Parts: sequence; structure tokens; C-alpha cells
Amino acid sequence: MERRRGLTLIELLIAVTVLTFVSSGAIAVFYNQGAEDLDTETRAIYTRIEEAAGRASAGVQGVPWGIRFENPINSASFYSIFSGSVYLTSFRDYTLKPTLEFENPPSGSSVEIVFSEVFATTTGTNSIIVRRKGLPNEKKTITVSEIGRIVIE
Repeated sequence: MERRRGLTLIELLIAVTVLTFVSSGAIAVFYNQGAEDLDTETRAIYTRIEEAAGRASAGVQGVPWGIRFENPINSASFYSIFSGSVYLTSFRDYTLKPTLEFENPPSGSSVEIVFSEVFATTTGTNSIIVRRKGLPNEKKTITVSEIGRIVIE
């Protein structure tokens, strides 16, 4: 009796079905990870804005404190906490996760939010928009009002 070599049609169909289920699960995990990155990063930015406002209201170093959001053209978006009324040097730097980018500030620009000493007010309302790369409708907006109120939408 001669032995057959190779796969039968049934074996091939089972293998394709298993691979389909495994790959669809991997895609779902990747998609959910990006959504989780957006939520986590937005909360982190909120906390760091609060930190800058808290340092200003506590009068740390006797100067205003701020946070700068930078969206460079050829590198990762980042933000920095700084002391003083304008950004000269950073106190701490943070880089956005690779799955995210700023929509506002737009590419090639930056936004600074400076909190006044003691009262931690700003000169105007500012909004920072963080979105998932490749999915422009999946985004979160962080708004800081003139009175220093921070809201995530």
C-alpha cells in the first residue's frame, strides 16, 4: 500500500480556519491597545497639567509654571513642564506613545499653557487634541480654561 504525502482538503480548511481566528484575535488586541493608549495618555497629560498648575499656585520657585506641547514634523510629539513665563528649558519631558499624535497643536507647531503664580490662571482657553495615528476620528480633547479648569472630552 502506498502512503500519501501532503494535506487533504479538510486538513487545509481546518488550518485556514484556525489561522483566521488567531489573526482576528490579534487584530482586536492591537485595536484595543491603541484605544487604551489614548485613554492612558490623556489621563497622564491631565495629571501633568495639574502638576504645572499646582506648582504655580504653590509658588514653587516664585515664578509661573507651564506646560508646552510640541508637535515636530520629523519626530515624536512630546510635552514638557517648565518654570517661568515662557518656555526656555524644561523641568520634565514626556513623549507621546508611538500609536498617538497631536492634532492640536498642528504638525510643526507648539502650544504653551502658562499658569500664573498663586492663582494658577491662564491668559486664555487652550485645547490640546490627542488622536490615534491613522484613525483621526478617535481622539480626546483636553481643555484648560482661563481660570485653570481642566476638562477632558
